[in-house]
Amino acid sequence: MNMSENINTEINERVKKLRKQLHLTQASFAKKINVATSTVGTWEINKRNIKPIYISAICTTFKINKEWLLFGKGEIFSNNENNPVISQIAKEYNLTKTQTNFMKAFLSLSKKQKDLASTEE
Repeated sequence: MNMSENINTEINERVKKLRKQLHLTQASFAKKINVATSTVGTWEINKRNIKPIYISAICTTFKINKEWLLFGKGEIFSNNENNPVISQIAKEYNLTKTQTNFMKAFLSLSKKQKDLASTEE
């Protein structure tokens, strides 16, 4: 596998991870970005690479950080204010704005910082 194929495989894997994190079926994910369900399936099993137009559609539709989708760098969501996963958790657990901001702050920490913040003494 050459470097270009490896990068495309990683992008495809991130799309699958994103779809699952959003709790969407391939069909519902596909509908939101206006592609066939089978197209999403071929991306997820690495039979096809995602065209740039669909990378843009995914980033715009789901407010995804393009750097994360393409290179795995940074936060998944481009703006935590509109992060659908955080909004869903806040609603499901009836969190106040302060509690939601606390959760966002914790999630924005590095792995090392999270480990330190949650270590029992």
